[in-house]
Amino acid sequence: MNAVEYLRSVYKRWRSPPLANFALPDLAPDTSYQLAAFTLADDDGRVVLIRRTPIAAQPGIETYWWIPGGAQERGEQLDQTAVREFQEETGLHIAIHHTLLAQLGTDRPFITVFFRGTVIGGTLSASADPDNITAEARFFHPGEFPFHRLWSDADKILLVRERFAAGPIENLIAKNALQAPLSASRTAVAGENTIQPGRALSTSQTRQSSSPHTRQKYDG
Repeated sequence: MNAVEYLRSVYKRWRSPPLANFALPDLAPDTSYQLAAFTLADDDGRVVLIRRTPIAAQPGIETYWWIPGGAQERGEQLDQTAVREFQEETGLHIAIHHTLLAQLGTDRPFITVFFRGTVIGGTLSASADPDNITAEARFFHPGEFPFHRLWSDADKILLVRERFAAGPIENLIAKNALQAPLSASRTAVAGENTIQPGRALSTSQTRQSSSPHTRQKYDG
């Protein structure tokens, strides 16, 4: 199974993402893509975010907040990756609901898929991370954290779209070439400049992933 067929199966189970910077026909069928999964999950309206430990090559990274997630391991389904990474980085167990966003890397063949989920158990803690790259895991009420302290464009876009943050995202959607994918083509997303926490989302509104994890190849 190549990446196109595999992602088609992911989309069939978890729905096609409302935002993506590629359509499945864009993918090269003979290319070995690396995959990662991140999950925006909440517990009774409180979203879970993490901070990374310091990285010499990325000064200041430890001051930013991330949506939890990381690399797919060999033999995992992508939703299993999302559940495992979330548990390792936060100590919490989640149920996956559907996809939110898919991004194809611009400088190497990797694909990051963001899921939406809900916390169903566990105890909040960063100590379970086997890679020791998670400094802190924390619950946030909507609007409690500063928009500019979210690590990636995708984090900002999704947290605003899911009503956990407020900030301008239309420019970020355009900057990352994120559109609503159809089966063989894409249509542009038209959205307002700012969405406020607690406000209903329009169907017309809606990272470049920079995870320090080493992403694994999908081998089918």
